Amino acid sequence: MRQYIIELTEEEVKALEAEIADPEALIANFAHDRARKAMDRVVVEYTNLNPTKLDRNQKNEILKNAHVKTLKEKFAEHGSIE
Repeated sequence: MRQYIIELTEEEVKALEAEIADPEALIANFAHDRARKAMDRVVVEYTNLNPTKLDRNQKNEILKNAHVKTLKEKFAEHGSIE
């Protein structure tokens, strides 16, 4: 499992805490939701399965077995991002 560390200024933290009870939870939730959406797109692209009918373990197996190109790889191949 990877960890990503971000740095916020005290002013950014102060602003976030003025509107959000738990900024760390918000950031984690955003990352997990964005990853879930990306996983669903990969499932659609590499299989004929409906991602809404699969549980997380099934999606994980698909991702483990699929050669998924990174956005950087796609950019290198095509000279632009599709």
